[in-house]
This record gives sequence, structure tokens and C-alpha cells, in this order.
Amino acid sequence: YTTRTICPLENEENIAYAVRYFNLEVVPQGPFHVGGVGLASSSLSEEDQHLVQRFNPADANVDASGFFIAKLRKKASLPRPIGMLTDPGVEELKQKEMTEARNAEASISDDDEEAENNNDHQ
Repeated sequence: YTTRTICPLENEENIAYAVRYFNLEVVPQGPFHVGGVGLASSSLSEEDQHLVQRFNPADANVDASGFFIAKLRKKASLPRPIGMLTDPGVEELKQKEMTEARNAEASISDDDEEAENNNDHQ
């Protein structure tokens, strides 16, 4: 798994999700580990943080715009049941985003109505 970003949601959190819900494990990438470790503030285990590679452009030794590498291996031949793929945090996030979108739409509608009322009074 690779990305050209340093965004933890696209990197460590995607790997932690894959490990948790798709019965995968993070494995060593070979004899060389030239990148930095995964973020300690992520959902990855401490062991998995040391198996991924993070190339942060803010590091003086990194000549890259940002890069992330993780090697995954399936732990078993059968996937978990479909019901196991639902993460409660994802549902909460979807609900929050939908509420924010509705609030934004309501605010736009209120602004449109106010503008219409102002036009009626002119």
C-alpha cells in the first residue's frame, strides 16, 4: 500500500482499518527501512508503526513531497463476515457530515429567503 501524501487518514488509519476489518497484517518490507516510523498518535499498534515507512518532507533527510509505504498480507484465506466490516465510527462520521450538510443547506435557504424578502420591500 503506498500513497504520495503524509495525511494520517489516508495512511496509518487506512492501514489500521484494513488490519482490523479485512484480516490483514502489516509485515516487514525487506532488509532496508529508510523511511520514518508511523505516527504514534494513529490507531496502528506500536509494532505496526515500526513496520510502515513514512517519508515526511519536513525531515531534513527526506527529498520527497511526502510518501507512505506499508506491506500487508492476508492472515487467513476466508474473510470476516460482511457484518464485521461496519465500523461504528464511520457511521457516526457519516451522520455528522449529513447534519452539517443539512445545516449548511438550511443556512443557504435562510439567506435566500432573506434576500427575497429584501427584494420584495424595494
